[in-house]
Amino acid sequence: MGRYRIKNKFRFTLFAIILMLGLAFSVNSLLGLDKASGAEPREYIQVKVQPGDTLWGLAAKYAPENADLRAVIYQICEINDISADTLYAGSYITIPVSF
Repeated sequence: MGRYRIKNKFRFTLFAIILMLGLAFSVNSLLGLDKASGAEPREYIQVKVQPGDTLWGLAAKYAPENADLRAVIYQICEINDISADTLYAGSYITIPVSF
């Protein structure tokens, strides 16, 4: 078996660093350590829209007392991909329990 000789120490060191970084990223991905999650997972409820319900009314009903209702309405619209004019009685919407 032949012996290997390092001809260029800089290239060998660079190769070793890149190899170790690639190995670290691969192990990190395989173990699932690259998945980010919030401190508290959000909980949601399903609400059936009744005749006469509005986004403002639903936000006022389910939001905490000190919450900005405009921000709550925005979150409800983003989660459900709806707007105020696409809210229909009989449909179900998802509302986060904590804002």
